[in-house]
Amino acid sequence: SYPETLVTGYLMAVDTAHRKFYDFEAFDSPPNETNLKVDPEETKRIFSYVNENIIGSQRGFSSPFGYKKVTYCDYVASGRSLKFIEEYILDQVLPQYGSTHTTTSVSSLQTTLFRHEARDIIRNAVRASEHDRIIFTGSGSTGAVNKLINGLNLVTSPIVFVDFTAHHSSLLPWREIGALVIRIKERKDGTLDEEHLESLMVELKSLERQMIGCFSAASNITGLLIDTDSVTSLLHKYNAFAFWDFATAAPYVDVIMNPVISNDSSSLSHKDAIFFSLHKFVGGVQTPVFFVSREKHRYLQDVEEREEGGTPPIVETIRGGMVMQLKMNLTPKAIKERCFQLSR
Repeated sequence: SYPETLVTGYLMAVDTAHRKFYDFEAFDSPPNETNLKVDPEETKRIFSYVNENIIGSQRGFSSPFGYKKVTYCDYVASGRSLKFIEEYILDQVLPQYGSTHTTTSVSSLQTTLFRHEARDIIRNAVRASEHDRIIFTGSGSTGAVNKLINGLNLVTSPIVFVDFTAHHSSLLPWREIGALVIRIKERKDGTLDEEHLESLMVELKSLERQMIGCFSAASNITGLLIDTDSVTSLLHKYNAFAFWDFATAAPYVDVIMNPVISNDSSSLSHKDAIFFSLHKFVGGVQTPVFFVSREKHRYLQDVEEREEGGTPPIVETIRGGMVMQLKMNLTPKAIKERCFQLSR
């Protein structure tokens, strides 16, 4: 059934054994939009199943023109819950819930495994390497950027380049530390003006202040996508960090921390950090923000454990793993095609 395909993906032979709720397909090469085979009919059936399972999709409201069905059109702000994901959490996760600070009990061990598996799903989905760390934070993009800033150990205030669509939640932390925030111009087609960015880096590198590019991968107004690989390579050419806000883009496109590019012999296209809110995905209500950061920019050895001190968002993280798995089962390619169909 679709719930097993999308949520569990792997069934243990023994019901009482510790179970995992996902399984990865084997790829001869890293998965991307060209080497993933998508069955159009199967994809159509899964999309229909997902739509049928959106909680509240059949709700209506009393309007001046009578009782009307609600058509939800604000997925850029937040996704909506899915029945089969919530049922899995209710039937499988919550009955075995325990603290992840210990693995001495059956419940705590199972919950820890669920959470680790959720992290692994996301790690594989964004193609993070062994040099990258997945950090969950429950306080929005501002919290993610604050953690990045704290981990950089900046001696002097940095120079931060941003785009015109940058959300205030990702700008506030930089302004609070006294960073010089510079907005990069747009081209006529609405994309980032890389020539303007390069001219500024050439001009400002003599100041010997850390330069950082903190850009949105997509505009939440126009939906235009930025060439993240090209901009990242340009930033690294001048020893600037490349931080990417995928909040708008992540539910719909491939998010690639370490792209494989044939002419990138110096590995300039790897991103230093990416962050986005899983609650913007369908099924992602009450899921945390997370970010991926390369460990060479961190001051802690075991970043994933120490940055998530205290009681972490356990169930929320597990839900986030299932939401990301749903996206990868549908494939970014099929999601993009569906977006084009809906916008015609």
